[in-house]
Amino acid sequence: MKKIILSLLVVCFSATLCGQTLLVENFDGSSLPAGWTILNNPSNWKISNSANAGGSPRELQLTYNPSFNAKSRVMSPVIDLTGVSDLVIEFLQYLDNFQQSHIIGIETTSNGGTTWNLAFQKTFSSTQGSKITEIISTPDVGSSTFQFCLFYQGNSYNINDWYFDNFKLFARYNTDATVTSINSLANINNVYHFVTGSNTVNVTVTNEGKQTINTIELSYQINDEPIVSETFTSFNLTSLGSKTVSFTQPVQMNPGSSTLKINVVTVNGAADDNPANDLFTSALNVATQEGTRRVCIEHFTSSTCGPCVGVNQQMNTLTSTNAGKFGITKYQMSWPAPGDPYYTAEGGTRRTYYGVNAVPMVFFNGKTNSVNQTVFNNALAAPAFIDINGDYHINGNNIIINANIKSYLDIPSVRAYVIVNEKKTTGNVGTNGEKEFFHVMMKMLPNANGQTISLAAGETKSLNFDFDMSSTKVEEMDDLEVHVFLQDYNSKYVFNSNFLTNCVPPSKPISFVAEVDGSSVKLSWEDTNTDPVSFTLLFNGVKLIDNLSDKTYTHNNVPAGAHSYSVFAANENCLSDMAKIDVEICLKPENFSGQADNSTVVLNWDNGYGKISLFFNGAILDTNITAKTYTHENVPEGVHTYGIKSNGINCISEMVETTVEVVIIGIRDFDKAVKIYPNPANEYLIIEGEDVTSVIIYNNIGQIVKNITSKSDRNTINTTDLVGGLYHLLVNTKSGKLQTGSFIILK
Repeated sequence: MKKIILSLLVVCFSATLCGQTLLVENFDGSSLPAGWTILNNPSNWKISNSANAGGSPRELQLTYNPSFNAKSRVMSPVIDLTGVSDLVIEFLQYLDNFQQSHIIGIETTSNGGTTWNLAFQKTFSSTQGSKITEIISTPDVGSSTFQFCLFYQGNSYNINDWYFDNFKLFARYNTDATVTSINSLANINNVYHFVTGSNTVNVTVTNEGKQTINTIELSYQINDEPIVSETFTSFNLTSLGSKTVSFTQPVQMNPGSSTLKINVVTVNGAADDNPANDLFTSALNVATQEGTRRVCIEHFTSSTCGPCVGVNQQMNTLTSTNAGKFGITKYQMSWPAPGDPYYTAEGGTRRTYYGVNAVPMVFFNGKTNSVNQTVFNNALAAPAFIDINGDYHINGNNIIINANIKSYLDIPSVRAYVIVNEKKTTGNVGTNGEKEFFHVMMKMLPNANGQTISLAAGETKSLNFDFDMSSTKVEEMDDLEVHVFLQDYNSKYVFNSNFLTNCVPPSKPISFVAEVDGSSVKLSWEDTNTDPVSFTLLFNGVKLIDNLSDKTYTHNNVPAGAHSYSVFAANENCLSDMAKIDVEICLKPENFSGQADNSTVVLNWDNGYGKISLFFNGAILDTNITAKTYTHENVPEGVHTYGIKSNGINCISEMVETTVEVVIIGIRDFDKAVKIYPNPANEYLIIEGEDVTSVIIYNNIGQIVKNITSKSDRNTINTTDLVGGLYHLLVNTKSGKLQTGSFIILK
């Protein structure tokens, strides 16, 4: 959020010595701020959601239409300048010129505009932008009813637009140095961008005081690293001037976000008079590397616009001279009446976004400018923190697009625009005499608002579309091109731009199969292409290997779990569709062990995927176990074999086994106090003993088949329901001793 200050920020007994900030206006509302007045031609002034003057969106805009040939003023609120004798005004301006020269300036009044006194005026005759800083010394300075106006004088028809922002009115301190910017590769929404590595800290210092700055001590600190200070001598910066300086000691910048603080320590050997603006704190975003810049050109034009003819010819020359260095889209507009037949609402959305009110108007990397090689070279020199490539092909009335965006920077939110142009059209002839039109927008995908995406440094994101163009104004399907660019929606900064490659894709691989052998997956497929192709394999959506000439590949050490493999073919310019297959790996559990404590066995294992099936002496004991431990109780004495398998949705691992010996504390064989007969038994079993309290009978896999409480010294147990085989006894006695034994049932 920009700051708006319409009142005194610093109150001083002597404004000449202390200085004051009297007004700051950045036009960040949707309408003219309170207290500001348009004195004449009000329909030509508005607040634009743009940043052409060099500030942040929004800004004050003067438009040519309706045209007038006179002086038009925008007047400030009343400002009390009692006691003020030194006054400075500064603001940003950007002229998008059509023809001839124009005058802007500042006038002042102390009687509500009845009388105006000229502070200064400047003449401009070309498209340009600058920061204007001037001393105001009119008779109105010192008045309690001071007001100023920004005026334009001339024929408005001869401009396209004039933008203004960041007005500041202040009285100077004696000494007052401030850092106004860090000179980086790019400033996007007040975040300064660099590339990782050793970087020189280069800053712009402005002298907002009266005295010349001969020496200045500055310091910088990145994050919590040690502070670096340096004194710059022979500085010789006069009042209201600016100078860039570089610290001798560079700073190591690592990829990601950082904070850089620049501080004015001393001016001319002492602290300056205004410490409030000594510290400049900025956010940094550091890229891993730079990409290859291609200029993004957006050209608003119409076949019913006479002046558009010359600009179109200039653009044809510019693009033919700089082939391969740009991406371009032309939006045909609906005026002058009757408008271009190929106007679309999507073009209208881009017109509204940029605040276009006249054609021709051309934007290079999101900023309006004239069409010439110097402007193009400056745009080409801008850094690129992403690369854009990909391909498209035509299938009947459909265009199939695969755009790949590789980022070298963390970008939390950015708009991706994918635009289908027709390279040359002839069906939209209008009234300006042109017969051919180039790079004409036919469709924006998914729409004119683009697609909001986020990107991480090192990430490649794909945008894929399959669109039926029969609903558009396309003339020839084989004459299409695809222009892709990424733009910060608020600042309008364009990260990069490019055309995609038109290609005929190879056929996708067929008969794609996978053979799983433990942690290895052998992949194979068939190729039906007659021309040479290479193959690329993806594992869970990430490139596994590319430039394969063979039609088989073995992927080793695959972790347990469900996975996806994809394969596609590539020729010189284009990629096929993908063949996909899902694979599930169930690796056998590891570190399987058991520990017996009397008749209780605790089992442990490691398993990274699936559920466990547990076996006891070859028979299922339990299934669907998700834990990595299991407790088996009442296990008969003896040596037992446990086994486990890992189970996925569609896979079962090999069996892992371990043996556990169970030794039950007590007498192993029946002593004379306990008798068991007959053995072998058939229909019954008799157990005699004075101290017997209970008897538990297990089958040979450890399952309890009978649990009997003793009611007398002689217990007869019915065994007719037991199948033939070996059984085990666990006899509890009053003395607490456990006695074990075995018997056989014959059937």
